[in-house]
Amino acid sequence: MPTREQVQRLLDDGLGYDDAARRLGIHPGLAQLIATGVPVERVPAPVQEADEGTLAWIRERAAADLARQTRTRVSSSKQAKKKPSSGDGVIG
Repeated sequence: MPTREQVQRLLDDGLGYDDAARRLGIHPGLAQLIATGVPVERVPAPVQEADEGTLAWIRERAAADLARQTRTRVSSSKQAKKKPSSGDGVIG
């Protein structure tokens, strides 16, 4: 069974768990367990840094959607307030 130091040395050399495990003749999940003390199923996913281009795209989409919703509400409101004229065929 490889030691934590053996696994960590390979990781420090730039290898991933797959390559380190292959060199040590063990499963990658076992290499990760040895190095971290945490079973693979419980290792949290790495946090992704937000890309400024993606954030800008999201802001643009949200603004466009808000503008569309506002136009729809205003249009619906105007139609609801519109009173029929005498030429609309409404008797009354």
